[in-house]
Amino acid sequence: MWNVGRATRSWLTILVMGALVGCVSTVQAQDAPAAESQPIPAGHVILADDFSSPSSGWDVSTISGGRSDYDNGEYRVLAESRGVGVRFGYHAEVARDYVVEVDARLPGGQDNTAVYLGVRFKSTIGNTPGGYVRLIVGPNQRRAVLGLNTWDGSAWTSPRLGEVLDHPAIRQGSESNRLGFKVRGDTFVAYVNGQEVLSASDGTYQDGGLVLGVIGPTGMTTEARFDNLTVSELPGE
Repeated sequence: MWNVGRATRSWLTILVMGALVGCVSTVQAQDAPAAESQPIPAGHVILADDFSSPSSGWDVSTISGGRSDYDNGEYRVLAESRGVGVRFGYHAEVARDYVVEVDARLPGGQDNTAVYLGVRFKSTIGNTPGGYVRLIVGPNQRRAVLGLNTWDGSAWTSPRLGEVLDHPAIRQGSESNRLGFKVRGDTFVAYVNGQEVLSASDGTYQDGGLVLGVIGPTGMTTEARFDNLTVSELPGE
């Protein structure tokens, strides 16, 4: 099952936690027919990154249990078997409101693994409270989850804002999925391959950076690869 914080926990625990937190004011799941990947409507491009340059601003680090780095023209995030199954890399804030998209894949294509895109990241360095809003996609289950990952200074919690199962927009196995967010104020609209899959309103994080992450079972090495990231102005702005 997916581990969705820096502390190990089962998927069932996360579902229960999400139900108890109740921090969302509105949430919707969008069911749509399968279609070819299409861009999210957006304005002028603020940032484009093909990860060919290791100086483009993403976190490069190795810690016990995982690492994040640039590798062969992609951004790689690795949760190693000796860790807890979760790892992410981050980038400084680009803008407060925007459209962001990135190609994401799991080369191993294993069951119970997931890749995610996060927005409004607030640093947790020095055990200060922080976290982010994220879209998690599990390709083999065709599952998408919109939620928070929140550090209170001592532990991670992962309240769930919405979930959709067996969504036809999600490609399975090791195929690439294009993950996206439209972020405006307290509203977050999540996309997979250009199709809206979930939306929610939540005021926990008002600004912050970007996050790219991977989730896998504890005791197994899980790798995610990212490419072709764009951050654009909202349409009409």
